[in-house]
Amino acid sequence: MDQMTQQNAAMVEETNAATQGLSGEALRLEELVSRFRLDASAAAPHAAPAPDRAAAPALATKGAQPAASPARALGQKIARAFGGGQATAAPAESWTEF
Repeated sequence: MDQMTQQNAAMVEETNAATQGLSGEALRLEELVSRFRLDASAAAPHAAPAPDRAAAPALATKGAQPAASPARALGQKIARAFGGGQATAAPAESWTEF
């Protein structure tokens, strides 16, 4: 049981390190993407990065809602910048039956 606890603790540390790395990469990607202009409007100013939080295990409470994912919010922001994920309609004549 002690070995499993140690393995879980090591996996949590690895996950935290990967999360911090991905967060930095996401900020860099946002910076790079913000250089593109799709219309005459000005780009939104960059938000200051959130301060690093100490890696402490969260206590689960009954009825608690999970925290919003910063990665999901950034992904949605990028999707909106590139057309909101709307698919381009294909002309009807491009479809054929087999």
